[in-house]
Amino acid sequence: MSRTQTRREKLAEKEEAILQAATKAFLLGGLKAARMAEIAKAAQVAEGTLYLYYRNKEALFEAVVARHWDDLRRGAQKVVRAETDPVLQLETLASYTLDRIMGDRKLFELTLYLAHAGEGLTAATDRLGYVRVFDGVIERGRSEGVFTASANPKLLRDLFFGTLDYAARSALARGEDAASSRIIETLMTAMLAVLQPRAEDRDPGVEERLERAVARLEAVAERYPAG
Repeated sequence: MSRTQTRREKLAEKEEAILQAATKAFLLGGLKAARMAEIAKAAQVAEGTLYLYYRNKEALFEAVVARHWDDLRRGAQKVVRAETDPVLQLETLASYTLDRIMGDRKLFELTLYLAHAGEGLTAATDRLGYVRVFDGVIERGRSEGVFTASANPKLLRDLFFGTLDYAARSALARGEDAASSRIIETLMTAMLAVLQPRAEDRDPGVEERLERAVARLEAVAERYPAG
């Protein structure tokens, strides 16, 4: 092992320790309450060393969020690759996404904070890699003739991710675990109503089918209110 390689590995180890410590600090107290000195202490590095990696607390916060989305992307790619059927890939991705939202809710909330604090472009760029996994599944289904090519990709993303986010928020507001199987089943029914319209449903336009799908989801939400 070369001296240069060893040095790079040590730098990478320090950065990983910093990001882990920063993640815990931000989850515990949010961006405002977290202190660089405390993060440096938890990471076992000098505060001056911390500033060599990140110019300020905001830059460190952005790095934590970017790391979160990169981890999500890699996990999503892994679960999708485990399936070959686009429908199963979509269902597997939905289950994975819901589980991660429920398990990492505070990190998702920190991401939303970043988006609303004037750093929307950064947050959107971080999310893009994850959304591309979803887009890849849809594109694969279209190329194989499993999904219709007429649906608007943006509307599909809104239906997919919006439903999962709302379901997780509702469950957390009630102080209970999300009923994953019911949520995923309802979501897949709505998605496939758009992506695989039955013969009797082919006449209405895509926009109308999306409206019907959303109406089904809202009906389910009314039966399980967040309050």
